[in-house]
Amino acid sequence: MKAQKNISSIPPSFLEDLKRIDIQVKDLVLYVTSKCNLRCKHCYIGNSLLAQELQFELTSIRQLFLNCKELGRLTIIGGEPLLHPDINKIVGLLNIIPIREKRITSNLLDISEFDYELARKNDVTISVSLDGYNKELHEAIRGKNTFEKTIENIKTLVKNHLLYRDWE
Repeated sequence: MKAQKNISSIPPSFLEDLKRIDIQVKDLVLYVTSKCNLRCKHCYIGNSLLAQELQFELTSIRQLFLNCKELGRLTIIGGEPLLHPDINKIVGLLNIIPIREKRITSNLLDISEFDYELARKNDVTISVSLDGYNKELHEAIRGKNTFEKTIENIKTLVKNHLLYRDWE
């Protein structure tokens, strides 16, 4: 996996401000990287930010989780979060605080480096972007040669019990 270009930290002042004003985050959407392997027609991030390949460093993400103390829901997104070089280490951090619902939103184009067993052990659900019931619809939005790979990877994650959770 190619190294990211721009590694960023969550500013310590942000974490200090959360503590100072006693804000307890309950629902966190964390953009771990701006890198993406697609350029979808509806993407709100934009090509200039995607091209920068920004990412948060692992120690900064860990500190953010510790400052949250407890979460009702955590959604990890990007760009494409599975392209973060430390995605498996990030998944490994998901048990350092109580989190009721843990989700990674992905285009599922490349899951070759993803540790399914670790994700299952940490009760992570994968949400996948599938735009249409057939190749033509999906690829009109996501780009050529994406439908079959996405379907193949959906089947892999279903087999590994990562796409469906029976929430009580």
